[in-house]
Amino acid sequence: MTDLERRIEQLTLEKEELLARLQEAQETLDAIRSGEVDGLVVDGPEGQQIFVLQGVDYSYRMLIEEMHEGVISLAKDGTIMYANKFMAGMLGVPLKKIIGSLLDQYIHEHDVPAYEALLKRSETGCSFAGVRFKTGDGGFVPVYLSANRISNENMSIFCLVGTDFVMKVQHEKILVEERLSRSIIDQSTDVIIVCDARGKIIRVSRVVFDLVGRNCLNERFDDVFRIHIDKCKEKLSNNPPEFESFTIDHVIKGETFHFCEVSVEKSGNSATPSLLSATPLLDGSEQVVGCIVNLTDISRRKQIEQQLRQIHKIEAISTLTGGIAHDYNNLLAIIMGNLSMAQEDIDPHSLMGGLLHEIEQASLKARDLTHQFLTLSQGGHPRKERGSIQSLLKEIQGQAQAHEASTVFSIQDDLRPVEFDSRQMHYAINNVLTNAVEAMPQGGTITIQAENKIIENQDKDSASPLKEGKYVKISIKDEGRGIPEKHLNRIFDPYFSTKEKGVQKGMGLGLATAYAIVEKHGGHIMVNSTTGVGTTVSIYLPASAAESDVQRAERPELGPQSTIINQQSSIQRVLVMDDEEMLRTLAQKMLERLGYEVETVKDGAEAIETYKKHMGSGEPFGGVILDLTIKGGMGGAQAIKELIKIDPGVKAIVCSGYFNDPAMAHFEEHGFRGAMAKPYQIADLEHVLKKVLR
Repeated sequence: MTDLERRIEQLTLEKEELLARLQEAQETLDAIRSGEVDGLVVDGPEGQQIFVLQGVDYSYRMLIEEMHEGVISLAKDGTIMYANKFMAGMLGVPLKKIIGSLLDQYIHEHDVPAYEALLKRSETGCSFAGVRFKTGDGGFVPVYLSANRISNENMSIFCLVGTDFVMKVQHEKILVEERLSRSIIDQSTDVIIVCDARGKIIRVSRVVFDLVGRNCLNERFDDVFRIHIDKCKEKLSNNPPEFESFTIDHVIKGETFHFCEVSVEKSGNSATPSLLSATPLLDGSEQVVGCIVNLTDISRRKQIEQQLRQIHKIEAISTLTGGIAHDYNNLLAIIMGNLSMAQEDIDPHSLMGGLLHEIEQASLKARDLTHQFLTLSQGGHPRKERGSIQSLLKEIQGQAQAHEASTVFSIQDDLRPVEFDSRQMHYAINNVLTNAVEAMPQGGTITIQAENKIIENQDKDSASPLKEGKYVKISIKDEGRGIPEKHLNRIFDPYFSTKEKGVQKGMGLGLATAYAIVEKHGGHIMVNSTTGVGTTVSIYLPASAAESDVQRAERPELGPQSTIINQQSSIQRVLVMDDEEMLRTLAQKMLERLGYEVETVKDGAEAIETYKKHMGSGEPFGGVILDLTIKGGMGGAQAIKELIKIDPGVKAIVCSGYFNDPAMAHFEEHGFRGAMAKPYQIADLEHVLKKVLR
């Protein structure tokens, strides 16, 4: 047993003994007040007369002397015949001076009437009143007095018992503060541990038992907790040494730790990131008698910080990729547009036809790469339509089979409709699927599931950003090698890849793009992986607010490249606006090949003037193709507003390399009749014109 523990045990026994004696004293006082016992006056210590009780043992009289309440016996004329030590202490006057004096001289002048009334009432029974006693130092102390008259055949006296109201309040305050501190420790959701000077745990908050899994009281702190210091923002001691691990001896020796990020080891070799504060507990002589340690679980904060870092990385990379991808798209548009027209004039089975086909395939992959850049760029908005994701998953199923992977599909029949961009979501899910296939070079089974989910009663400690509501959950599970834990926090980083770098794979944009697409749909993507077992990627998409299931509009399927001249009753005129001369020339060649008359302009101001002129000449344009972004001039978004003022029925098509721009995603809201993303081929141009001009 430690010195501290022995001292606590001794004080506890003394406290219990004193309480018992006080209880006996209280019973004696009650007997005095009720007149149930007789008393007499005898010569006491130092020659003073005191009132004693007949038939009461001397030990009980001593209890009165040791009471923490003031006791006074008065003669009928108010002379003090007896006072215990506590009363003398309350008054701040020596006991010798008190005995034989009148109590009236110690009563505050404003309280004399209350005191006299108290004595009068006490002649017929016990009475109570609050008065102020004057003290020897010129002050006063509020006292709660109880008075009772006690008479026998020898004499009649008053017995008064006074309680120092201030001390009582202070004592009660101390008790309340002690109970409050105990309650705070017991009910705290943080890990709070109080240790003695030898590092043994003497008090803990309740959550400690859940964390440790047992009652750890009286165990040494370092035998229960293993704490590694990650970084310490502030240590308040003078020039403290740097520690890798935290031990209780550091605090007992005087070190004070504030805001230290630590890892607390748990069972199964797992660790909980926590914020540690540790402070020594000092006694009145500034000696360390113990210490208090506080650990706050910051797992959720760490996860949120990781999510914010992911968002910032994507925002940073988007600034770089947006402009580059747009210009690159313009170049691709020229390459792919001319290529599509060249293929129409070449036998596809010839050597030249085969070469052009290879160029086309490479160009399509280059286009997909720019789409990834643009998806990662800021301000990208999906072109969402409401429908069932089931039809899209069926397409994915066919592609999984093309990978020669064994697949198991499980799609809930009453899958809720969602609002999604079929092109973007197809790309996102296919990227996840491709990763799953590549994770199983020796083969295995891929399980694709889709089910309705309801997120409710979201735990406040959960790191999931999903709001409460209805979702469609898409899960892709593989049986591959799994993702090492050191890579899990980086798998959504742009350009992060564990594959060999190259054109076909290893660019590190697949999952980053998938993450961006899902987030822009208001959903979230999560990854769970176990090394040697496999990986599960879960995509949550918000269900559409409407309850009825409406099948999504099918994506326009572009047929084989057409050489058919547009069959119209009359030749239609098309106005093309683009700031790139080669793109204007290319668009003109394509449209003329499709049978349209074409005029080109370089910016919005010129487009408005040209459109006005043709309306006045009686040869209006049947359609207008407007580039969304014009360097140094009016772009399509502003030009369409002016054209609508001139002709509310204008049939305009917005065209841009920024295919995720809001004007592209919601073209009808901006006054356009159709949208076409760069780079495009002649078949794309033919399709959108037929749709808009019919």
